[in-house]
Amino acid sequence: MANYFEITAPDGLSVVKLDSSGQAKVQYTVKNVSGIKRDGRAVLVSLPNTPGAVEKNWVKIEGPSDKAFNSGQSQTYAVTITVPRQSPPGTYGFRLDVVLVAKPDEGDQSSPLAFNVTTAAGGKSFPWWILVVALVVLVVLGVVLWLALSNTGSKSGKGSSSQQSGSGKSGAEKVSVPDLTGKTPAQAETALQSAGLKLDPTYGSVTTSDNLQVGKVEKQSPAAGAQAAKDSSVKIYVANKAKGL
Repeated sequence: MANYFEITAPDGLSVVKLDSSGQAKVQYTVKNVSGIKRDGRAVLVSLPNTPGAVEKNWVKIEGPSDKAFNSGQSQTYAVTITVPRQSPPGTYGFRLDVVLVAKPDEGDQSSPLAFNVTTAAGGKSFPWWILVVALVVLVVLGVVLWLALSNTGSKSGKGSSSQQSGSGKSGAEKVSVPDLTGKTPAQAETALQSAGLKLDPTYGSVTTSDNLQVGKVEKQSPAAGAQAAKDSSVKIYVANKAKGL
């Protein structure tokens, strides 16, 4: 039962269907049921155990997020979904919370909504015949190269063998993992790229009671200062608001 704001999406909507451009819009109706005038603030939250659609800025509130509500008054919030082309496929979830402007830790939550991203969001299906043709070309080139190297190797003898054995001794380069705590996912990705690492696109999540930490990195794996292979991935755990706050 709502304490301050009753938040409703279109009747029966649980999964939002994206159009051919990877876009959609959802309109929420928010009603002040507290009995007195309230100033409300709309906040988008990614659902736990799903990729961070809100943190990626795929899901946004259209227009001002802060609104004044007289007692019993209803107002609408439009939420837009825009998924970039070639985004990672999967199911993404979010909800709309409306909190008190004066007390951001108090408010109400909407029902969760989900949307599915297919192989190429906002684009056409990949023509797989191109991949088949490319594979055939690579096989032919590989055979030609193997024959050429075989002829060269038979002439060069042991010198060629010693060079090949020497080339296999290099090991994987190690780099130091930077501290990502308190950063947004976008800032964390930039820091990792500067260090020669990658951001794991599948975020973990943890709950927090600190409204200022919502949407920021709370934990990471490997830990800051650890040595990791260059170009390897680092997983982050993004802070979400605890349920009921």
